Amino acid sequence: MPRFCFDSNVLIQAKNGPYPFEIFPAFWNWFGDQIKSGTVYSSYFVYDELIRYDDELSEWVKEYKELFLEPDENVQKKYAEIVNQVQQSDCPSANIDKFLAGADPWIIAHALVATDVLVTHEKRVGADSKKIKIPNICDTFGSVECIDTYQLLKRLSARL
Repeated sequence: MPRFCFDSNVLIQAKNGPYPFEIFPAFWNWFGDQIKSGTVYSSYFVYDELIRYDDELSEWVKEYKELFLEPDENVQKKYAEIVNQVQQSDCPSANIDKFLAGADPWIIAHALVATDVLVTHEKRVGADSKKIKIPNICDTFGSVECIDTYQLLKRLSARL
């Protein structure tokens, strides 16, 4: 079974939307168990993004800090390939800079190297779009499947 590398928007949208901490602690316990078991993981750069908010989610994430992976040499090489690919696109430089400044290229690199599934709420955009989205970059490299939180819950047979 593949592992699942998650984007920060998975946890942010869960907290702000269907799974607030005070109403759905079972979701957060389940997700924490998935992290502890190694089924789901993310990049240290996602951790870095999430702790900036100084809220309930940042406190929850801090409990799992050691499970957010630092990039190894292979991930760093793949990251460089992603940077090169994005910089060669015809997207506006502001969009390129914004994409490269965040955790997105790192989670893509982690998932590509490990051939894992990437969990994000981003959607593909058309070829004429000037936006840079995770699923489009994954398609460019051809070996990473992108799913959302609900598909993750189904695949892992979550019962909350």
